[in-house]
Amino acid sequence: MAALEFVRVSADGTRIIVRDAQGVESELPMDDRLAAALIPRTSPAAGPGALSPREIQARIRAGADVASLAAQTGTPEERIMAFAVPILQERAHIATRARETLVRRASGVGPLGDIVQDRLVPLGVDLAAATWDARRLDDGTWEVSLTYASQEGARRATWRFDARAAVVSPIDDEAHWLLGEPPVVAPESDIVAKPTLPVFRTVQGPVDNVVPMKRRDDEDEFAPEEPQPPRGGRRRKPVPSWDEILFGAPTDTD
Repeated sequence: MAALEFVRVSADGTRIIVRDAQGVESELPMDDRLAAALIPRTSPAAGPGALSPREIQARIRAGADVASLAAQTGTPEERIMAFAVPILQERAHIATRARETLVRRASGVGPLGDIVQDRLVPLGVDLAAATWDARRLDDGTWEVSLTYASQEGARRATWRFDARAAVVSPIDDEAHWLLGEPPVVAPESDIVAKPTLPVFRTVQGPVDNVVPMKRRDDEDEFAPEEPQPPRGGRRRKPVPSWDEILFGAPTDTD
């Protein structure tokens, strides 16, 4: 019988990776017996700064993996694994439930996993190598993700999964595409350009062919001013210039 060495638990918590004497790694499906065997009979002692059991499970449930969490916090992997296994199983269970959830589309109703398979298999995607995972969000719902390899490289699609209502909704464009839906287009901005004041230039030297302009009383436009004085000998109040409108009329003290 070949001796096998435990290496790690897969990121989605569904497989155990072991290594033989030649360094060849193999995978075993996670079941209740393996999960129980991975949990130490006694919890490893917590060193200075090590995470508490509650913190470990909260981080794992939120999507962290054992190796990364150990590297980030300095907590030994053995201690993290002692409390992470049931949470990894919970994540795998939620991902499976999401795949089995019925999704309504224009072409009909079907499980999410079957719809994704029908989209990717004709493209030559190896679904056996694809990874489903789940992490719980702050509002209590779950984010379910699918990572797979394509000709363009690694692709990832995410859905929001309400486990209580059994509702799956796409989050990103990749998830929309896998469901045969168009990508979400951000609405156009409703910003209205602010009006700007006119810009005036100072004219140097004499100006020819300039016709004085005045504002008509009954129209919102300017018209050439008549040379003759108004009837009755009364002069109308002069129309203020643009400089007076913008900067104020000069006073006697100016």
